[in-house]
Amino acid sequence: MPAGDYRSAVQKAVDAATTKLVRPLEDSEKIAALRVLAGYGPSAAAAAPTVAEIFRGREKSGELRREALLAVAALADPRAIPALLDALGRDDDPFVAREKARTFEILARLSGQSLGTDLAAWIAWWEEERRVSRVHLYRCSSSGRLWMQGAPFPRQCPFHLGTTPECGEAVAALGPGDFLVYTCSCTKDWRQPVGERVRCPGCSEDDGCGTLSGFERAAGDGG
Repeated sequence: MPAGDYRSAVQKAVDAATTKLVRPLEDSEKIAALRVLAGYGPSAAAAAPTVAEIFRGREKSGELRREALLAVAALADPRAIPALLDALGRDDDPFVAREKARTFEILARLSGQSLGTDLAAWIAWWEEERRVSRVHLYRCSSSGRLWMQGAPFPRQCPFHLGTTPECGEAVAALGPGDFLVYTCSCTKDWRQPVGERVRCPGCSEDDGCGTLSGFERAAGDGG
């Protein structure tokens, strides 16, 4: 199946399963939808916030919430982190109390952080993540091309979408004051401040003109 057709089929399946999660259906149907999403893994990452809300929902059954937590782990999308932190902050939720150790383990996997079971430390880390705009640069393992991923969104190589989502060697983590360097056929290399919309100064084209070719730090060093 061509890559484009595969992505389209996955998207349709993910959309259908996600829709079932927000409709007034029996738990058995929602559990089946959660298992479909979990089966697609990071390719279904867009569903993570909806799935995480089911885990957070105290009015939901324990079986449904447990399946949601397992799906959150499979989707590997940091956008689920706020719901996990909120649930962990409820001292009067017996289900979360039983699943606390598993939930902290999933937080560590989603974030790449090692903060144990210190909820205050997790909350402080997340607030800092949200406050500071960061992008991470990777180099595709097969094509050698650079690509960027905004934090805290999941790592997924745009040149292998749906097949090898974690492709790529980490090159740099950039923040405010740093620059992305692009090469365009209509102009010389040009710099784009991190966090701003990509716009070629030579042809004024938005989102599409220019190939990401490097970076420069605020202090002047680059790659």
